[in-house]
Amino acid sequence: ALNAAGRKAFQMDSHGQRFFDESQRQSFARGEASGRAAEKAADVLDVLDARGLDITDAQRQRVLGCSDLQILARWHRRAVTVSSTSALFEE
Repeated sequence: ALNAAGRKAFQMDSHGQRFFDESQRQSFARGEASGRAAEKAADVLDVLDARGLDITDAQRQRVLGCSDLQILARWHRRAVTVSSTSALFEE
C-alpha cells in the first residue's frame, strides 16, 4: 500500500495512471477469457451428458482445466458426434 505522499505522486504522474488503466484492462481481459473458457468447458460436458456418454473424473478434469478456447471449441464440435469420450481427445 502506498502512503499519502506515494499516492499523491502516483496521481500526479500520468504514466502511472496509464499503467494502472492498462493493468486493469489486462486483469479484466484475463478474467473475461477465464469465464469464456469455463462456459465452453461446461458446454462440452453438457453435450456429453445429453448424449449419455460416460466421462471419467480424469476426463472431466481435463475439460474443466483447459483454458484454450480453440481446443474447447474443437472438443465441443466433437462432443456432438463421438461414440465415446476417449474419442473426444484423439488428435
